[in-house]
Amino acid sequence: MTDQDAGLTRDLARRNWVILALLVVVSLLWRSVPITLGVLGGGLVVTLNYHWMGHSLGKLLADPRRAPQRKVWAGLNFLLRLVVVGMAIYLLLAHVQVHPIGLAAGLSVYVVNLMFSTLKRLY
Repeated sequence: MTDQDAGLTRDLARRNWVILALLVVVSLLWRSVPITLGVLGGGLVVTLNYHWMGHSLGKLLADPRRAPQRKVWAGLNFLLRLVVVGMAIYLLLAHVQVHPIGLAAGLSVYVVNLMFSTLKRLY
């Protein structure tokens, strides 16, 4: 692992919050509460999902001797995360009534982050 790789996950996590803040500020230009709530809600869902996934993987990889036992829990944890994210998106769309395009923009925070990180490493 290179020095550049050592802080990658920390940088990705921090940059998720920065990108989310920028997208929320840009969404304010539309002067639409549903769009801004969609961007904010989608960004929070994807960012918290990233943190939950990182915590789960950290526990799985922490002790290699216990990895076979933890694989079952990791699979269940993955399914639980999938259900929670699906329910959060459903609640945002059906009950909070956010704009779907705003939600999609918020959910794309991590994709934008990965593209930025890739381009940064290439150039």
